[in-house]
Amino acid sequence: MILNPGEALCTFDEVGQALGVSRQRAQQIEREALRKIRFILEERGITAEDLFVRDDREWMADHHTHQDER
Repeated sequence: MILNPGEALCTFDEVGQALGVSRQRAQQIEREALRKIRFILEERGITAEDLFVRDDREWMADHHTHQDER
């Protein structure tokens, strides 16, 4: 099951139906998206701790220079 922002949890079957693809393809899309997100985060030196543990202001202070580099 996956989270549909602002709504209840959805199954991959429901997501697949909404996208017009199979349940398996919906799972593949999720895996591909998560892999791309991990790559981008690793490339920018952002860790899971940065995302889930530290205070947002501290993270912004540490990473505001990445915004300038883009």
